Amino acid sequence: MSAASSNAQFPLLPEFVSFVTERWSVHVRRSSGAPPPWTSDPVLLRYKFTNVRREDDRVTRWVHENWLRPHKDDPDLWLAMYVARVFNRITTLEAVGYPMPWGRRGGAVMKAAQELKAGKEKVFGAAYMIHSRRTPGPYRPKINYYDGIFTKLWTRRALIRPRTSDTLQSFYDRFVQEYSLGSFMAAQVVADLKWAPPLRDASDWYTFASSGSGSRRGLLRLQGGTVRQGNSVYGGTEEEWHAALLDLRKAALPLLPKALRKLAAQNLQNCCCEFDKYCRVPEGRRPKQLFKASVDAYA
Repeated sequence: MSAASSNAQFPLLPEFVSFVTERWSVHVRRSSGAPPPWTSDPVLLRYKFTNVRREDDRVTRWVHENWLRPHKDDPDLWLAMYVARVFNRITTLEAVGYPMPWGRRGGAVMKAAQELKAGKEKVFGAAYMIHSRRTPGPYRPKINYYDGIFTKLWTRRALIRPRTSDTLQSFYDRFVQEYSLGSFMAAQVVADLKWAPPLRDASDWYTFASSGSGSRRGLLRLQGGTVRQGNSVYGGTEEEWHAALLDLRKAALPLLPKALRKLAAQNLQNCCCEFDKYCRVPEGRRPKQLFKASVDAYA
């Protein structure tokens, strides 16, 4: 794709590249042990943005170090990753321990979560919107609700497990059909499982991505569209959105720092979401979470 055609398709490409590059630089400076502040960008200084590479985020690093890599050959690692992303809080994951096999460990896992709640501790992280109102009927506390979900998925494990013949897309298509799973959470599990066999050898490791409302808004901005009140999103089909994302990948990667020249499409779609969040600040719609400078092991 030529520079001219890239600029025509993505008028805000220079601004996007600048944002991604500076967010990456913040990560590099912080990881090197340099003292804060790690940027002069007033928006990045004040508000929290996820890392350019999801694998660099604090909870992801903890999950991969303590659950994924030690248990990479567990055929039911997929369910452990789902449990991890539902809780998505390091103190909770430390308390409950690796949850597989669920048939033997599930009761202890949920008991530990209940004890945290009884002690007035936070059980669920703030990154994902986890709720228990997906189905009709009386309200159930989140812990009770997800206990049932985890147990149901465990009974269907033989049908869900990743296969050597799977691509990321084929596993995602099968997994997202399961009870209570939305497309966003299913894609989060895929983003973890791709680092372990058999999905680490998937042919679409670099090109798979599933859209969310934020990444659709971000892509719309990049294409010169107008986003009003944060509600307008890329209006094409999932296939059209994915094709446009791959066009963006082809245009953006050569312009990014060398370490990001192979950035996977899943990470790129997340950058689109964060770019939308970044662009919303001067429009008066501020991100919910403030940035907290820290240099601890899982900052």
